[in-house]
Amino acid sequence: MSSEYDALEARLVDAGVPASASKGPLDVTGPIEVLVNTRHSALPYENLLIAAIPALTGNELEMVVRALTQRGMRRAGPVLAALMASDGSPATPGLLWAIGNALNTINDPATYPAVLALCADGRLGMGRQMLFTMLPKIRSEAAYRCAVAGLDDPSVRGHAIEAVGRFGRVEALPKLAELKTKPGLYEHKAKTTAIRRLERAKAR
Repeated sequence: MSSEYDALEARLVDAGVPASASKGPLDVTGPIEVLVNTRHSALPYENLLIAAIPALTGNELEMVVRALTQRGMRRAGPVLAALMASDGSPATPGLLWAIGNALNTINDPATYPAVLALCADGRLGMGRQMLFTMLPKIRSEAAYRCAVAGLDDPSVRGHAIEAVGRFGRVEALPKLAELKTKPGLYEHKAKTTAIRRLERAKAR
């Protein structure tokens, strides 16, 4: 572990995070592991976690992002969106996916414009998957167009299909029907569910 990560863990323990905990038959060691893998809330330590982000990389940064993946992290949302968009953020699929998942969980309306821009950034690949599930929450015309555009991107297609279905706009039915998907894959199940949802909406 880096000295920066060790210093963060020491600050967390001083702030009241247990240095270890039990989760069923397993022992969880380290305060960040406790925040990630137990029910111990990270909300009181949001500022400490955010402050450490610029000094961390790789798996250590991903662990901090995962610790921030909790509803109510209002300061963290814009910071994580900026991190995902930054040229300086490590372009590793696991980290990018963790950031997208954190933004989805936090679901801060202040991040919605950034989420739309991130969804449109094809360089981020699969890291955008959980961001696409946010689009129906945004409920704007731009969000809908972004979801439809994702149908043509293999790295996010399944989540884009799900998002399009949740918008409830029946004009998407022909586009969904013509998509080629393979049985057994997530996107095939998402397509079946989305079409069923839109057909029900059409019948009302």
